[in-house]
Amino acid sequence: MTDVPVDLDLEQIGVISWEDPPPILITPPTPVRRAWQLVAADLRRTPGKWGRVHNDAKTNAASISHRINSAGFRWFRPAGAYVAVQRRMPNGMIRVYAVYVGPNREYAELARIDEFVGIVALPVLEPEIDDEGE
Repeated sequence: MTDVPVDLDLEQIGVISWEDPPPILITPPTPVRRAWQLVAADLRRTPGKWGRVHNDAKTNAASISHRINSAGFRWFRPAGAYVAVQRRMPNGMIRVYAVYVGPNREYAELARIDEFVGIVALPVLEPEIDDEGE
């Protein structure tokens, strides 16, 4: 390892600047993000009940559905606790429907998941491992 010359001023040559970091800025959620937070909370308050959460003529319905299913929106965590499906309507609109089924899918039967989604479309839950690792 080479020694750095003592007389070299790192601040003067722009390598380092001695200063405190600025304060942490906590910004409120944007209106759209706040809306998804409220949607997740409403669905959680009514487990097993489907709600239409998005209606659009654009193709972002698939993205929204995916983000709910995979917990890409943090309010829909843990992954698998909410299920979303999309349906194309005769007028071309695409609707997204979502339901809270619980982290262990305890409300899946109440939500009639098999009727609306099919078991193949559900996210895979990791098996629980007991204390002995089995």
